[in-house]
Parts: sequence; C-alpha cells; structure tokens
Amino acid sequence: MAEVLSFLSFNPSDAYKHLDNGVRSIESLPRSTQDRVAAIIQAPQFQNWMASPAPEALFINYNSQASASESPSFYLYSKLHDSVHQGPGSSLMLSFFCRSHIEPGDLYFGAAGMVRSLIGQLLDKVPQLPFQGLVPRDPARAKSVSFLCGLLEDLILRLPPDAVVFCAIDSINIHEENNSAYEEIEEVVETLVQIRERTASAGCAFKLIIACSWNSHRLYKLIPDQKREVMWLPVKVPHQGGLTTAKWKAIMEKNLRLLR
Repeated sequence: MAEVLSFLSFNPSDAYKHLDNGVRSIESLPRSTQDRVAAIIQAPQFQNWMASPAPEALFINYNSQASASESPSFYLYSKLHDSVHQGPGSSLMLSFFCRSHIEPGDLYFGAAGMVRSLIGQLLDKVPQLPFQGLVPRDPARAKSVSFLCGLLEDLILRLPPDAVVFCAIDSINIHEENNSAYEEIEEVVETLVQIRERTASAGCAFKLIIACSWNSHRLYKLIPDQKREVMWLPVKVPHQGGLTTAKWKAIMEKNLRLLR
C-alpha cells in the first residue's frame, strides 16, 4: 500500500484538509447560501440521486458568486462527507475541491492531480482493495491522465457489489474555462460517467455528483440524461423557509437508510 500511495504522491492530510474547514453549521452561512443549499437537497433530482440504491449522476449548476468557503457545494459536500462517514459501513465518499488546487505547484493541480487524489482516497479508505501489479515500472505514467483514469475505473470495479461510493467534484468549471487543460478534464468527466454506467450492470453503486459555481457551457453535456441528471439553479433562489442543522441531519439519515 505504501508503494502505491507514494507512486500517487498521496498525502491524506492534504487531501482532506478542505473538509475540516468546511463542516460548519448551516445557520452560520449567508442566507442566500442557505437558500441555495436547501433548494438543492430538497429538489427531486438530488433526492433521487441520494436515495437511489442504483448508480446515479447529478451535475449541479448552482449559479452563485459566493466565496469558496461560503459556496453551496462546499458546504454540501463537506456535510455530505460527514453524513456518509457516519452512515452504513459499506458507504464511502471521494471528493475533490478544484478551487483548493488551482496553483500549478499544488500537489493535486489539474486533471492528473484530481484523479490521483481520488485514487489515493479510495485506497486510503479501502486498504484491503486488491492493487497488486497496478504500479507501473515507469514512474512517468503517474502523470498520464489516461492511465490514471483507467486505474481509477479498475479499482472501483474491484469493490464488492454492496459498496456505495459517493464521488463529489466541486467547482469543475474552473477547468472548463481553461482551454489548454479542457481536453484532459473532459476525459476525467467521461471516465467518471463511464464508471457510473459500468457499475450499473455489475459492481458497486457509484454515485457521481459534480458542481459548477456558475453555469457550465460544455462539461454538463457529457451527462447522458441531462433532463433528469443536470440541475440549473436561478440567479435568485426564493427563500426556502430555513434549513437548520437538525433538518439537514434528518434528510441525510432518511436517504442513507434507503441505501441499506
């Protein structure tokens, strides 16, 4: 295991630090963010994605100019990670916050860094997962997005059929606007969608959720069923009547129970 994590340059403390900063009470967020979070988790699309025992995909355009720490998806993913961690033993969550890794010198910069982080999180959370023979002799292959995407898919398909894997990517539109990096990011999204489709016929329940801080122009088109699996929030979301920490917990517990 140590050899694989070293090959991936994976450091758990770096991979999860954004989650420690993101788990706050929803009451502490600006009202506009509270309303967006409430609108998302109460929407039929999110409810179906969350509670369905089958592999699902959801692409959220939450149309907000909030800062990274106050964005709806930052809070949503942080709390979702916390809820999944405390849920059924066969459930786990992989997450990547693109806005936390936008500097070229960052360990998880770009498409390759994103996939290396997802693989490292998976092996860190499922250390018993068979990985023999996965480390190539040429270390340069660790920089190949195609190789890393294939490795992630292979590992997910090795999970037991009763496993539920939540895979959350935040603010992916940052890469959508970068033409020089777009093709590799598109390959990552295509791989994640393919994993969802392949696990539908045989394998675990792979539940993919991707969020854009503003409206996506290209990447959302990679989602097969856009009517059912792509959510568009308006610029102004009507007041949702308040979403307390207790209500959030009740919604998450109800949906997680349906996965058992």
